[in-house]
Parts: sequence; C-alpha cells; structure tokens
Amino acid sequence: MVIGDSGGASGVHEHSLLLLESRVYIAVGAHIVCLTLGNQEPDWTLEIDDATCFGLYYAPEHDALISHGELDIARFSRSGEVLWSEGGADIFSEGVLLHDDCIEAVDFNHRSYFFDYATGESTRHNKAWVGNPLPRSESEIEP
Repeated sequence: MVIGDSGGASGVHEHSLLLLESRVYIAVGAHIVCLTLGNQEPDWTLEIDDATCFGLYYAPEHDALISHGELDIARFSRSGEVLWSEGGADIFSEGVLLHDDCIEAVDFNHRSYFFDYATGESTRHNKAWVGNPLPRSESEIEP
C-alpha cells in the first residue's frame, strides 16, 4: 500500500503516526489516514487542515485525538469526524504541547494559544514568548 498526498509537507517523525489499539492514524500532507492493522484498505481519510498536518497527538485522560495543522489545531474522532477546529493569528509552526487541562499551540510569532479539549474554545492566550515558547508548568503561563 502506498499512501501519499499532493501539497503540504509531511515527513516521518515522532508525531507523524499514532498507534492506538489496532488502529493506525497517519499524518499525510493535509490529511489523516486511518488504517486497521491487517486490512488492505484505509478505514477513512480526512482533510484536517487547508495546508498541512504537522503531527498527531493523543491525550488518554481526555480520549482526545489532536491534529497539529499549519493553520488549525483540531480534535477528531476515531470514526474520522472533525469535532472542532480552531486557528490563530498566524501559522502554528512552533509546536504543540498537551497539558492536563488544555492544548497549547505556538504560532510563528511565538504567541501561545490554549484550547479546551472538549470544545476547542481558546481558554487563554499570551503575548509572544521570548526564549521558551512552550512553558512546562502552569506557573509560567499568563492568565
């Protein structure tokens, strides 16, 4: 089986693939492809971002599948539905971090956005970070 997509830059890295139970979720270009191990055909494909999908994340405490797209951070279901999708002022090129209570995404200008797992609502954001764009503790995050 060959999986590909035109456009968006994808590569193989720590977050380009998720294995959960017997299913594999793969970031390919602007899409996510879901496969069940042992099957010859994809279960589904989903266009998740208008540009590219940089990576996939899973938060087990929220049973949340998260896509880090260039333009949007999105939560999607195991059946291939977009549950919510949110953007920012610029592209999300500086990383994603899963916190206990929210998803943090950092844009090109080092602004951090904090998205609620359930709704995608931006719970708070801050001005540009200098030095460490992804704070590691709640005390480093501005309310």
